[in-house]
Amino acid sequence: MPSWPKYFMLLVFSTTLVWAAEGSEQPPLPTELAVIEGITMTDADEAYVSGSLQHIKFSDQRVWTAGLDAAYGLTDRLRLSAGLPYLRVEPNGGSSASGIGDVDASLRYAAIDYRHKPFGLDVGLGLVAPSGDESQGLGEGTTRVEPSLTAAGWLGPVNLQLHLAWAHAVDGSGEEPRDAYEYNFAVLRPVGKGFLVLEGNGETAGGETSYYVTPELVWKASEHVEWRVAAPIGVTEAAGDYGVIVGCTIEIEHLFHRGGAGN
Repeated sequence: MPSWPKYFMLLVFSTTLVWAAEGSEQPPLPTELAVIEGITMTDADEAYVSGSLQHIKFSDQRVWTAGLDAAYGLTDRLRLSAGLPYLRVEPNGGSSASGIGDVDASLRYAAIDYRHKPFGLDVGLGLVAPSGDESQGLGEGTTRVEPSLTAAGWLGPVNLQLHLAWAHAVDGSGEEPRDAYEYNFAVLRPVGKGFLVLEGNGETAGGETSYYVTPELVWKASEHVEWRVAAPIGVTEAAGDYGVIVGCTIEIEHLFHRGGAGN
């Protein structure tokens, strides 16, 4: 995988630039992207619920994933989120299996708020529980912690985003590699009421790297409803051949009507 020190130096350089270039309110960004953990946060006492359906075709099987995610803004810069996947695995010539996958929860903090500066930086910590049946290919059989960071910046009319994560197994169960590394980027171009997006999505685990190039369209149907459709295309041997992702996100303002929520 790419060298972590290079990414660290990139972040240091970008962060230095932003302090010298503070701006006013920045253009809005999609609430969610198809794959990458984007830079967008929720405001205080704001929530969103997101549903998605994903199909990936591998050389030896097909995998369907129905995902349900929810997030809540504890403050304008601190967000709590959780996800619940339901999977169906259809091996070529074998018996299919379906059920709940590994559930996850995470906490993210906007160290540099993308809403008010041309550069944004989030840091996060996630926990994945082994709720899926590993023997059926529905989970990894380990409890994992996932520190991550997300950086974003505007280059003219284009927004660039980078997401890095490290998943480390903290127990001894399961046969999957104890460490996995994710490195994703996205290029977003606002067009009308939506965005044209190109993602690059990579994961390295056990010496193998799966990488996808993912063209995507995000459409803002209304102030609080957003649709997205994407088509991942595998470019490495370990990746799937191709896939499709369809999702919808609904935002809910003033969920608990909390007063005086700060940053």
